[in-house]
Amino acid sequence: MVTAFVAAMLAASPALALDLSAADQASLTRIDSYLNSLNSLQADFQQLQPSVNSTDKSSIAEGVLYLARPGRLRVDYTKGASLQIISDGTYLVYRDLAADESSSMRLSDTALSALVKKDVNLARDFKVVGFVRSAAAGAGAGGASSNPSAKSSGATISVSVMPRAEENRDMLILFFKDSAQNPELLGWSLRNAEGETATLNFRNLQPNAPLKPDLFTVSSKGSKKLGNKGSGGLSNSNGFSAEGAATDRQDQVRTSPVDKQPLKN
Repeated sequence: MVTAFVAAMLAASPALALDLSAADQASLTRIDSYLNSLNSLQADFQQLQPSVNSTDKSSIAEGVLYLARPGRLRVDYTKGASLQIISDGTYLVYRDLAADESSSMRLSDTALSALVKKDVNLARDFKVVGFVRSAAAGAGAGGASSNPSAKSSGATISVSVMPRAEENRDMLILFFKDSAQNPELLGWSLRNAEGETATLNFRNLQPNAPLKPDLFTVSSKGSKKLGNKGSGGLSNSNGFSAEGAATDRQDQVRTSPVDKQPLKN
């Protein structure tokens, strides 16, 4: 479950790429330039999963994001989840540390590759299916929000992109602080083909932070490949687990939540 803003973005995003205005294209070019300036990035994040029952408190997971272009990404949950996500530039691996299970797919088959390409050009390499400018939200300090834009004291831009492959229905919504100078990444919402959405709010951004290469080392042991059907589940109904992660036991077969077919080695 996400806020009304993110839900509206997901519902309104068409399958075809948008015909951007000159002003929006200029902003998108600034965003491309900003992302290309990030050789690396470290940031803390919060992920809010509102309860379906309005009387229950929302659950909050926290962690650290590491990014090193080209191709490398790591998401470590430190509170509220046992999930770890690592890309070594070729494969994106989802690990459920509590269950000792993992699944993997080619990074190039995921919407997250938009952030870590060697040469970021969102309109060239992806379908830009949403572009929204929002006035200052001013959510104030303290508390978590499942809309990264709500944490900004200024205007924001939200850009929704999808892979160009028709069979891949992943959607990545990137949230930026709107600026005539340099934008700033506020967070993302990632929706997989099943409609499951995970929204991360970033804080304490450290652009071009020195990161050790071994942060992005992945092991294929016990991992099953999901193919090119998309991310297959960054979040389940609780928002934090590796939905569809395959067990490393050889006498069991799990299925991908994307196509419900048995996973193959």
